[in-house]
Amino acid sequence: MLGWVMFLMKDGVLASALGVLGLSYNSILYQESTVMLGTIYVYLPFMLFPIYLSMLSIPESVYTAASDLGASKFKIFKDIILPLTKPGIVIGSLFVFVLSLGASVESELLGGGQTFTMASNIKFSFGVAQDFPLGSVQAVSLLIIAGGSGVYILRNIDLADIAQRDGSSNEYSSSPNSRVENALWYGYTLLVTLFLFLPMTAIIIASTYDGRVFAFPYEFTLEWYAQVLDNGTIRNAIINTLQIALPVTAISTAIGTAAAIGYARFSFPGRDLFKIVALLPIFFPLLLIGLGMSLWSNAIGFGNGITQTIIAEVVWIAPIVMFVVSITALSIDPELEDAARDLGAGTIKLYYDVILPLIADGVIAGAIFAFILSWNNYYIASYMSGSNILVTTWVHSRLTQGFSSLVPAVAAVLFYISLIAAIIIIIINHIKK
Repeated sequence: MLGWVMFLMKDGVLASALGVLGLSYNSILYQESTVMLGTIYVYLPFMLFPIYLSMLSIPESVYTAASDLGASKFKIFKDIILPLTKPGIVIGSLFVFVLSLGASVESELLGGGQTFTMASNIKFSFGVAQDFPLGSVQAVSLLIIAGGSGVYILRNIDLADIAQRDGSSNEYSSSPNSRVENALWYGYTLLVTLFLFLPMTAIIIASTYDGRVFAFPYEFTLEWYAQVLDNGTIRNAIINTLQIALPVTAISTAIGTAAAIGYARFSFPGRDLFKIVALLPIFFPLLLIGLGMSLWSNAIGFGNGITQTIIAEVVWIAPIVMFVVSITALSIDPELEDAARDLGAGTIKLYYDVILPLIADGVIAGAIFAFILSWNNYYIASYMSGSNILVTTWVHSRLTQGFSSLVPAVAAVLFYISLIAAIIIIIINHIKK
């Protein structure tokens, strides 16, 4: 969200760039369309990931056969790719729908408090208005919508439909594209790339600019980063955030992987019910998880703090890891397990030498998701962290109370840490292969 604010605000990156070209710019912040833009940006990965997994399940032979039979690329997309990726499209659509129901930060930062959502109304009722009965009714209504949608989709979508693979390579070599097709493809790719990277580019530019208001000529500085390192409050916020993110990643990965293996590799009474109960928290709006866990924790005298935040985030993130790993585990041919047992492999050796290596990609992907989501989780952290300042809560407070030049630098550091962590994990995975 901060990136879009830096990019779209009156004296932001876009206004300065257009000013060099002699063009005027009227900020489009604090409009419903801008809130929608930011919400799409935040929840786009939850749409892309299940669709990507569905597309991986399509054997290369299907593309080749359709092409050999004379099917055009459009017909292959319409009659093959689109129907076969339907499970991923449905799951991704529901993910985005339910999660966006709980979005409030987007309306605060990009809507300027002028655009109200169900989540922002709930937050206002429990916070400013202190109207707990009204807030409870609003929260329960949102929970029924989100939970009901989650139960429906989990009952009607079989994860195995997404996970099915024939063991062959899914790299599809199509016939050469025409110039028009290449132009359309590269143009589309460019637009998507700009949409994904413009906010982060704006943050990096603002974090290295010597001034409060961005303008050309560009005056480069690393002073804001130096201030980040010298600021005790920010250092403590980063340390506190890491104290939450690292345990959440480890615990969520362990729990999610174990649950995924249990669901994917065993048949037991109530298996479908287990899937629904285990994965349902994914569909709960984060605002409700944070608010509900905070009320429950204080009601039993557990209070708020680092440990409480870790527990609350694991409640939401562990099911996400389970979902990711389940897709990988369900794609494993059961005959491999039978063959290993026939060769005398015990349970420990079977899982250590066969199952875990085969699901390693899913476990790593789940761990990456867990770290990034726990590192950037404002909704739960704001209710559960108590007096502990975290990076996301610090950034949010500075933005709502008045802009500071330190904010882009802190946000940039947040981005660098997430990026470095993802790169390290990818490199380790590549070395293992």
